[in-house]
Amino acid sequence: LSVNWQQADLNAQLLGFNHHMNNFIVEQAASLNYQGLQYNSLQRTNDGKAKINGLQASIQWQLPIYSPWFLQSQLSASITHINKADVSTFAGNHFKVEGVSDWTGNLRFLVSDNKWQAAFNINYRSEFLEQRDISNNADTYVAAYTSTDLSFSWFYSANASLRLDMFNATNETLTRTAKTDYASSLMKAEEFGRRVVVSLSLRI
Repeated sequence: LSVNWQQADLNAQLLGFNHHMNNFIVEQAASLNYQGLQYNSLQRTNDGKAKINGLQASIQWQLPIYSPWFLQSQLSASITHINKADVSTFAGNHFKVEGVSDWTGNLRFLVSDNKWQAAFNINYRSEFLEQRDISNNADTYVAAYTSTDLSFSWFYSANASLRLDMFNATNETLTRTAKTDYASSLMKAEEFGRRVVVSLSLRI
């Protein structure tokens, strides 16, 4: 369900969503009987049911900034809050969906001319569960982080363009922590570095 508000230079949206997913694949501890002996094992099944719901607010604004260097400038922002991201199984287990942050956000500033376009992005993601550990109940979490991306496009003609992207320009560190109900321990602080991507688009 969404509501939009549009003006000549401004576009805002509020979006609510509620997703229900059946046959969700989950990993669970199971007991196996072999020749009269019981063995414990980890099995992946599709008997999970997931529910994810939340709100997203976004805005796009054509800025009243004028310059001889560019024709237009634009500021856009979005923020998403996940109210619930849970999985339930037929066995009665309940746990969070892996890889889902409670809060994510993006702020983008863009300037452009007839022949080029440059953009600056700031991305935020709150702490999230990366991997459940059923064997000893020490789940892996990725700490909240903010990353910065840069991009530049050159439109040589209607049929050819060149684009340069730099992801994680500030070399944000990714921190993983193992957590139980009673304790937490730093697992790894990883500098995964900057990534530069150059792409050429041709229309034949």
